[in-house]
Amino acid sequence: VGYYKDISNAVNLPMIVYNFPAFSGVNLSVEQMSEFLCDERFIGVKHTSNDYFAMAADKLQYAWLSINSQLVGSLYSIGNNAFACDGSLSRYATANSKIKYMEFIADISSIGQNAFYGTRLEQFTLPDSVTTIGDRAFAKSSIVTFMINNTSEAITFGNYVFEGSPNLENVYLTPNIQTVGVGLFKDCLSLGSSDAGFDLSLVTWTELPAETFRGCITLKSVTLSNSITKIGDYSFAGCSILEGASFTNQLTHVGEYAFSECNALSGLNFGTMIVEIGEDAFYKTPKLATVYLAVEEDFVPGQPWGAESFTDIIWRN
Repeated sequence: VGYYKDISNAVNLPMIVYNFPAFSGVNLSVEQMSEFLCDERFIGVKHTSNDYFAMAADKLQYAWLSINSQLVGSLYSIGNNAFACDGSLSRYATANSKIKYMEFIADISSIGQNAFYGTRLEQFTLPDSVTTIGDRAFAKSSIVTFMINNTSEAITFGNYVFEGSPNLENVYLTPNIQTVGVGLFKDCLSLGSSDAGFDLSLVTWTELPAETFRGCITLKSVTLSNSITKIGDYSFAGCSILEGASFTNQLTHVGEYAFSECNALSGLNFGTMIVEIGEDAFYKTPKLATVYLAVEEDFVPGQPWGAESFTDIIWRN
């Protein structure tokens, strides 16, 4: 360690440590790596060894050290599984699971798949520079609030980004989120629990993807954007306290099992452009009594819709 620090002091330039035990005869420990990486003059580590466990340990320790200070300016992406905790990473998983808050200095452009999977991260503000968020990036984490600073660059969300995050209550979505994968909030057990429900009024998507709110058992109500024309399969399936929903005149399609097992659902108000309701869209909705429809001539009802409790289907044309 002293050898590298002497060189750094002499040249006053950013340095990368090269750990090559076969040639140097010295294998730097994780603790020694930590000493380097707590010093801002050392910007990285090159590790040449067939000891894959050691390489993984170094990588995880570097991530843990970086995140507890700040993500530095030379970092441009957070890779797949960067801080993931899945129970198989020994003591390093324990360290990563303590991450609760992040501050960015770097111009991060992408967050990889499973990047924060299973962490104790509670609050996250997406930097202006991020344009891509990978599949399950925050899945099964302890995140409570997710905010977006970027209001100009187009942002893409992958599949199941927040799936199974039981504490997630608030996600502030902006119009520049242009692409969203399936299952965005699947099994988020605290989402929309406030009296205000969940607000999607600002988004510009044309489709609410499949399974978006599936299993969100505290979701009371949703305000949808005027741009949404299609409700995907299973979008609200299992939202057991969702009581009702109104849709704009732009809505044309409702997918299969879209509202299945919504035990409290008592009424739905569709707009004037609906042309298709998928099979079993209202499967196991014991309180659903009234559906308001004003349809085009080519309307195609699902066979069957699945609701056994209908007393009124009101055609407004």
